[in-house]
Amino acid sequence: MSRTKEKKNGIEPFADALIEKFLPNEEGVDVSIALILPVYNCAEVIGTTLDSIKRQHYTNLEVVVVDAGSTDRTLEIVSSYHTLISRIYTITEWNLYDMINRGIALISAEYVSVIMPGSVYLSDHVFYMVAKFVLENAAPDLIYFGSIQRDRKKNSKILNAPLRLDLLVKGIYPTNFTGCVFKTDLFEKIGKFDTRLKARGGFDIFCRFAKEKALRSVRIDRVLVDADYTPLTIANPVRIFADIFSILHTHFGLRSAFKWFLGINHLIVIKMLWKNLKVNLFKKRS
Repeated sequence: MSRTKEKKNGIEPFADALIEKFLPNEEGVDVSIALILPVYNCAEVIGTTLDSIKRQHYTNLEVVVVDAGSTDRTLEIVSSYHTLISRIYTITEWNLYDMINRGIALISAEYVSVIMPGSVYLSDHVFYMVAKFVLENAAPDLIYFGSIQRDRKKNSKILNAPLRLDLLVKGIYPTNFTGCVFKTDLFEKIGKFDTRLKARGGFDIFCRFAKEKALRSVRIDRVLVDADYTPLTIANPVRIFADIFSILHTHFGLRSAFKWFLGINHLIVIKMLWKNLKVNLFKKRS
């Protein structure tokens, strides 16, 4: 693969020698990675995500699209990337964590990650970077990196913290699941995503993982993905907070769950409820 950037707007490309030290050494890096892309009526943004995946130029990549019965041009756009997509699997209704679980069951790669429609990688070398970390750290069970998490494309925050029990018990998770690359057989040890959850399935996975002392994780201390979490953040805010409370109760006990609830900023909760109410009212009027 050529490392030279194309000439744009009359600007000469950078010389290979100048950028070589900033790029990963791709020779000898051959770790099989699968990428699961759950989709539903996302024609406006799916092309951006697929272009971001395509720019990775990672040859040992398996891309599986799980569609929940899209009725817009989503599948038409996905099909136009036929050289990139390994498989398209269709189900009858949207359940994000069930779709991810089905994708995991379909893949053959050693590692697996998930990306949401509208999300993009902030580097064209994310998978090479991950593969190098796999080889240099004796195939850890989880590799994770920071992410920008967007809420309805208006608000955003950076998630980039270490994966530790003392932080998880406070409701602080290191990144979203888009910023994770899991060893595929990990799910045989801790179970797959909980399909009863609506918006915080990744947090539940982190808690299960952190409680298993025999499992190993490696953190890449860089923000490498801009994650559009619109399908999750439009969920009922009460359901989101109920998910977190339930997860903390399950893994750390009722006392920890109440302690988290009493410590959150309830003004933020009220604002989220009001915003959600306005959105629903607008939908009913339109």
